[in-house]
Amino acid sequence: MTTIAWDGKTLAADSLSTSSGMVASTNEQKIFLPEGQEWKVNNLPVAAFATAGDCGCEFEIAVLLKEGITYSTKYSPAFDFACIIITEDNECILLYKDAGSEFAKISRQDGFYAIGSGYAIATTAMHLGKTAIEAVNAAIEIDTSSGGNVSAFTTFHEEQFKTPMGKEII
Repeated sequence: MTTIAWDGKTLAADSLSTSSGMVASTNEQKIFLPEGQEWKVNNLPVAAFATAGDCGCEFEIAVLLKEGITYSTKYSPAFDFACIIITEDNECILLYKDAGSEFAKISRQDGFYAIGSGYAIATTAMHLGKTAIEAVNAAIEIDTSSGGNVSAFTTFHEEQFKTPMGKEII
C-alpha cells in the first residue's frame, strides 16, 4: 500500500510499492504533474495528483484528466484506487473507485487529508500540527506497508490554512 497526505499546501507520498504482500519497489512514483498538458477535474485545472491502490491506475487517471474527469466519467473496472487531486486553485478533490465499478466517487475535501494504508497515522500527525511530509514520515516509521523515500509537491499559494483544530499552517 502507501501513504499520501495533503496539508493544504503540500502533497506528500512515500515510495513503497507492494504486490501480494511483498515489496515490489522502494522507488515508486506516486505524485504526478501535468508537465505541459492540460488536466481537468469537474472543469477545474489540475496542478497535481497522487494515487494509492492498484498499480497502473495512475496511467488511466492521467489519460482521463486530459479528457476532463467528471462524475459521469467511465473507468476500467479492473482498478481499485484512491486519489488526491490538487487543483491550480489549491482545492483538494478526492477520487475513489472500487474494482468492478466503472464509476468513481468524487468529492471536495476541506482541510488536510490522507489516503492509503498509513492514512490514520498521517491524519493523526497532521491533527497534531505536523506537515504532510512529516506525516508521511511518521507513517513510514509505523505502517509496515509504507516506506521508501518521501516525495512532495508544494503549491505556490501562500494563503493560510486552518486545521480542524484551529492551528494555522503557512
